[in-house]
Amino acid sequence: MAVSKLQARAVRNISIMESSKRNADQGKEHQTLLHGAVLKNRALEKEVNKYDEFLKAHICDITELSNYPPEIEPSLKRFREVLHNNVPFSSHRFGLPLYNAYCSIVAPVVPTEDERRKMLILGCCIEIQTSSFAVDDDIMDHEETRKGRPCWYKRPEVGLMAINDASFMQSIVFETLRKEFRKEPYYMDLVERVLLTERKYLIGQNVDMTPSKKDITALSRGTMVTIYTYNTVPWLFFPIAFALTLAGVKDEIWWQRAEDIATKLGIFWHFSDDYQNCFNSENQYDDGTRGSDIMENKCTWPIIEALERATPGQLEILRENYGQQDVVKMNKVLDVYNEMNIPEVYKEAKRACYNEVMEAIHKCEGNPPKGLFTYLLDLVFLEYSAGD
Repeated sequence: MAVSKLQARAVRNISIMESSKRNADQGKEHQTLLHGAVLKNRALEKEVNKYDEFLKAHICDITELSNYPPEIEPSLKRFREVLHNNVPFSSHRFGLPLYNAYCSIVAPVVPTEDERRKMLILGCCIEIQTSSFAVDDDIMDHEETRKGRPCWYKRPEVGLMAINDASFMQSIVFETLRKEFRKEPYYMDLVERVLLTERKYLIGQNVDMTPSKKDITALSRGTMVTIYTYNTVPWLFFPIAFALTLAGVKDEIWWQRAEDIATKLGIFWHFSDDYQNCFNSENQYDDGTRGSDIMENKCTWPIIEALERATPGQLEILRENYGQQDVVKMNKVLDVYNEMNIPEVYKEAKRACYNEVMEAIHKCEGNPPKGLFTYLLDLVFLEYSAGD
């Protein structure tokens, strides 16, 4: 069970996280948060099962053949396959943070069955929306695999039809919101949140793709942070924003503080993902190469750190080899990264980011409550703790 695995990882990694803390008070505070998350996750096992089943049932419902003319039956069957193959069942990456966030807002009141159902629906919407952009992103980045499987567009029977599949998944989100929430006073708030998240992602994606046409010296930390802010942060704030909307929170201070902390978490998540693209062996493709960021000339955390530290000789190696579709040249870039001890630089950056997040949560003084971020803290920091 996914939550049980998360519990085990949380307990196993508490000691790892403790070594990363500079501030003892912040360390104790996060240990309390982690302990609370484990207890909450134990209580949520029934909700997890319900969430998985609801997501699968929802996919069946929105592609129900009886709701459409018989002429499009083959397309609907295919779209159902699209959803089942691309929506990350059992990851709970967005559904459970939404649930935890909402429960922390309304505590000590226990959510009603109707509120639970609404949370499940909104969790499904986020999962489907993020999955649609993952399909598009793989095409634009020329990726080969995602989570150990061939990318959707790489399947011989799919190809560039994956573009239409991604658009279909996005349409399902709006259809679901219309069907389930159009009579609610906050219906347009939900729709606008989806549109805002989508627009920010598309802007971030454009910024992310643009450096591939530039010289390495055009890459900058400012561009990198812009990519992070638009490409990743909106997704981490998504479940929190839905929870605040569902709970009827209007306090602008709550919203601003929540978004600020989600921004810090999103930046950490993205630069950790950049790091693992280069240094995590699990990202290796079948031909033995690692992730494609180096070969695609991406503006990522490792190359920005390297450019800021490079000697004239190292800079020349980076300029000659970065952004080339050549495994040998890619390995020369990795050699420079290792000469600079980028793995240790990453650990230090992670500690600094962790302390910054904890300080921001501490300054909230319960407005909004710490529990709003508990699951996201587990998700973001523990996901990237292994091997540190």
